[in-house]
Amino acid sequence: MTDRHQYVEKLKSKLTEWDKEIDTLESRLRDTSSELQTRSRDAIADLRETRRQLEQRFGEVASTTDEAWQRVRLNLDNAWENVKSGLAAARDELVPPTKKDGQ
Repeated sequence: MTDRHQYVEKLKSKLTEWDKEIDTLESRLRDTSSELQTRSRDAIADLRETRRQLEQRFGEVASTTDEAWQRVRLNLDNAWENVKSGLAAARDELVPPTKKDGQ
């Protein structure tokens, strides 16, 4: 398995994991205030859009030259960090600290 292939497989796995987490966050919105629901729905919609864009970028990985591969990977890594930060922010807003830590 090539480095590129391993990278893509790892990111696909993360996409699946994040889809589940986004779905969980959306289901928790029902128990929140309408103001928080509106803010959170917007944030979740942004996360879903960023996630969709990342999935589209997978095609770039397959078609890129070896020279461009590192640049494409850096762009994907930056985008992943944005999704990860967005999920953490949404989770912090919707899930009380005791539940986040599994207590």
